[in-house]
Amino acid sequence: GKPGSSKSSAVQILMSNLKGKKSKDSYFQTLPELVAVSFQGSQNCTSESIIKVFERAAKYVGVQNNSEILPVIVFDEIGLAELSPHNPLKVLHAELEADDNKYGFVGISNWRLDASKMNRALY
Repeated sequence: GKPGSSKSSAVQILMSNLKGKKSKDSYFQTLPELVAVSFQGSQNCTSESIIKVFERAAKYVGVQNNSEILPVIVFDEIGLAELSPHNPLKVLHAELEADDNKYGFVGISNWRLDASKMNRALY
């Protein structure tokens, strides 16, 4: 979406309301608590930096060992990462399709990602 269209605010609202058993709403109490694992994309990011954020999420799940908590990787400015000469988005497919994936993923961008680059990244 365009700058200023409240993409980041929308994610913050979700994260602040989906608090599992600590939620005010009885329906939300039946869902896991979402915990943000943030990553700021840039034109200089690398595959290694993206892998590290997935490792942080995985460690969080391992340390907590709790099905009532769901870490969510919030990849802000994924569009800037797409511009990196290091092609860091190539690691997303393996990370998102892993059998032991126990976290969510949100990618935020000010513009539509290049489909050909995303196909190379995701397949």
